[in-house]
Amino acid sequence: MYSSRRILSRFAEFHRALGSYPHLVCYAVKANSNLEVLRLLARRNAGFDIVSGGELFRVLQAGGKASRTVFSGVGKTADEIDYALRSGILMFNCESESELRLLSERARRLRKNAPVALRVNPQVNAATHPYIATGLKEHKFGLEMPLAEELYEQAQEWPGLQMAGLSCHIGSQITQLSPLPRPREADRDGTAVAQEEAFRQIPGCRRRLATSYRQEDCPLPFRIMPSSCFGA
Repeated sequence: MYSSRRILSRFAEFHRALGSYPHLVCYAVKANSNLEVLRLLARRNAGFDIVSGGELFRVLQAGGKASRTVFSGVGKTADEIDYALRSGILMFNCESESELRLLSERARRLRKNAPVALRVNPQVNAATHPYIATGLKEHKFGLEMPLAEELYEQAQEWPGLQMAGLSCHIGSQITQLSPLPRPREADRDGTAVAQEEAFRQIPGCRRRLATSYRQEDCPLPFRIMPSSCFGA
């Protein structure tokens, strides 16, 4: 049993919190890929974050738009990449050279341009459970800044790729505000690839604020997101 009113109110709250900032609120399909839930959000013109070709299929079946969908995750297959490219995916998030080379090869073969954001590891402690933290070097998620800089510059010359910016994800169940601004600062100042032009196109700000599992829990209000993500 899911509450459509609750889902839509949370989506609207997130959208309102970002206000005039250029943004796309994406629902993580892996959280719940129920078609009715996806349809509910698709009718509100929501974006979607996927990690497989199967999830893209469900988004499209539910009336969602590939042009408002971001393909994240590791281990994308050639078939999944082809499917996403043919569907007109908004962007790929990539976090390895091998993945980027495969994407370039498939885009070239299909004569498509693939918008890409590199996932970087910002070296930020999200102050959450260690099993769901992803922002430190020991977590092995994303590219270290020096490698991201080198790869970003090289990939701009590779066929089929349109380098659009950087992405970072520091973890889930975030209950404190202090870690949030730092990835943005790290992305901007820690490496030369964080070009202002790229960030104006697609600034990657991916966070998972804490969910209330108990009545006494008090989740972070969405209204703090603009200042936390963009330094407003």
